[in-house]
Amino acid sequence: MALIHGGWWRERFTLELMNDLARDLASRGHLVWNLEFRRIDAPAADGGWPSSLGDVVRSIGRMAQLDGVSAASIVAIGHSAGGHLGLLAARDLGLGGVVALAPITDLPRCAEAGLGESATPIFMGGTLADNHARYLDASPLHQVPIGSSQLIVHGTADVRVPVEHSRTYAERATSAGDRVHLAEVADGDHMFVLDPAHAYWPPALAWMQSTVS
Repeated sequence: MALIHGGWWRERFTLELMNDLARDLASRGHLVWNLEFRRIDAPAADGGWPSSLGDVVRSIGRMAQLDGVSAASIVAIGHSAGGHLGLLAARDLGLGGVVALAPITDLPRCAEAGLGESATPIFMGGTLADNHARYLDASPLHQVPIGSSQLIVHGTADVRVPVEHSRTYAERATSAGDRVHLAEVADGDHMFVLDPAHAYWPPALAWMQSTVS
């Protein structure tokens, strides 16, 4: 299992966000990598597009070279910006599956709405108006089919990444031929998915097990 944290790609958010999920997975006997990547908006920060994705792809690629591990046996579990990077890494590496937790999937839409304290233009290194094709290249919504099985978990009360983003993504990815299951959690906010004690987690574990078994 490869875990990728969220935080709108910003420097102040780290892999510690995924620690509870990582510990739970490890306690169940899974090989777990909790990944870090270069981020934005810090002195000398060199994260952004596409370097942040490159970091994730290289890390998971090294994981796939371990004895008894292959890309097809790996599930990427990404939250928010980590869901964004996990979906694109799955496309690039042919992963067995992706669990995308309240993922960022449509960068033009995020930029237009100013989500994440207007993080998207910083991540992309320019405005949507000046870099439209580049934004599409970086958006899972515009890169389907991903080619990996996908479970998307999204709370209906999420104001940081509205659930409508995942609804649109799931519909388009399914139409493109991807296997996508969207699990909407009533009244769920943006952060509940980081709690392995939440009721969504056992079904997610079962989905992961069935996907790579």
